[in-house]
Amino acid sequence: MTEPAISSAAATITLRVAEARVEDIAHAMARLSPADLERIGARPGDILKITGRTSAVARADVSDAAHDGLIQIDGTVRSNCGAGLQEHVTASPVESAQAVSVRMAPLWAGAAPAIIAPERMLEDLVGVPVIQGCAVRVPTFAKAVNFQVVRTIPSGTVVIGPRTDIRVVEGEQTAARAPAVSYEDIGGLEREVARVREIVELPLKHSRIFERLGILAPKGVLLYGPPGTGKTLLARAVAAESRVHFIHLNGPEIMRKFYGESEAKLREVFEEAARHAPAIVFIDEIDAVAPKRADVVGEVEKRVVAQLLSLMDGFVSRGQVIVMGATNIPEVLDPALRRPGRFDREIEIGVPNTQARLQILKIHTRAMPLGSDVVLPEIAEHSHGFVGADLEALCQEVGMIALRRFLSAVRLKPDTTESAAGHARRLPVRIERGRAERDARVLHREKLVDVRLARRPERRETSARRGRRALAHARRDLRAGRPRAAARHSARRAVRNREDRHRAGALRRKADPAHRHRRPAALLEVAG
Repeated sequence: MTEPAISSAAATITLRVAEARVEDIAHAMARLSPADLERIGARPGDILKITGRTSAVARADVSDAAHDGLIQIDGTVRSNCGAGLQEHVTASPVESAQAVSVRMAPLWAGAAPAIIAPERMLEDLVGVPVIQGCAVRVPTFAKAVNFQVVRTIPSGTVVIGPRTDIRVVEGEQTAARAPAVSYEDIGGLEREVARVREIVELPLKHSRIFERLGILAPKGVLLYGPPGTGKTLLARAVAAESRVHFIHLNGPEIMRKFYGESEAKLREVFEEAARHAPAIVFIDEIDAVAPKRADVVGEVEKRVVAQLLSLMDGFVSRGQVIVMGATNIPEVLDPALRRPGRFDREIEIGVPNTQARLQILKIHTRAMPLGSDVVLPEIAEHSHGFVGADLEALCQEVGMIALRRFLSAVRLKPDTTESAAGHARRLPVRIERGRAERDARVLHREKLVDVRLARRPERRETSARRGRRALAHARRDLRAGRPRAAARHSARRAVRNREDRHRAGALRRKADPAHRHRRPAALLEVAG
């Protein structure tokens, strides 16, 4: 590994950006090797100024010695300093003061300030260094909410303390966007992420490298694998980290009612991507748009496939526009779509192994107050066959179980929602293994991970159940010597199949003496 560049005058070091650890996400941490910290005269806990295209601040900590020359920062810090993975930034110690007051605005217009109370935000942001204009990420039970620091008192680099006055400023929502999804939100797909970045980020950011080598840059990548493995999440993370225009298009949305509208919709999407280049066009469920033309009957599907082929590799170059597709059944795609020049790479997003499941569990439980008896490696070991969506559902379900325990123990008032939410954060969440005592819903693939649920509602009575009940009543009436009642109940018997008709007819003949001579011997046994 090459030695990092050091400027002794300003105690500045140049480092290469790497992914942060799962436990450091949303805490503004920057991990350096012990040797790199010593070179700039910093210690763990000091505040560092990280400069890429812009500047950000983070708290220093120690990484492994093998990470010499690297700085591990999460997606929020990378966005604040304007740097991506594998890019170079400079880091140096900076003086900081205790924050007296911090004003923040939500980064999304849909994020209402009342979602998180200031007391709740302060609990998560104590010890986080900030500067004016930087973004901070506040984790919640469901998802993280991004805010931008509007003002600080005093100005400059400040550290949020337990007595800092934090307020959310209404009506000052900024147009800046922090990455909604980063590479740290994807667990167990390191190799797949590296391959996608090689295909997507290099042509968009460093197109001249391909010109110098005399080769064409890749123009498309196809992600395939079982449902819930993270194909769409990976595409969103690549777009957010690359800081390019992203167009998400579901395959069934392209199909239109009238002649020519489906092809026009495709052309509009690619024209928009060309106007905002560099851009990524992500077509989810692409098998609905481009099936094999030899297998389809309608002319509409054939025209849509032909239009997509011409847009991906036609006479007019589409410029810096990368096409990404995702499907669960790649074998049904048209073969012309999978040739080089259109989808240059096909990457399988498979079912995660034990280590990948552990990473996914850590990601989904990093904002949850887990109980001391929760052992995530054991849960990952016993959840064989679970994909990312299954593990997310498991974490959500155990959270709901903890919520039920909380609601049964605490009496809520209409005006104490935020205080109740604060108490709920201290309620430990336990992931229980083993068969539940009463009702259970099993999330299973090859091994079982059972969680206890509330009692299921009664099933609605079907016609078959009504028929079985009527047959039982008819037999009871026959044994009691009530042939008329038996005939009435047998008439209500469900007669959907031949066996039902035979049984109902046998009961009628047994109840009506005039028809006793017609009873076959086999039906007498059924009726009795």
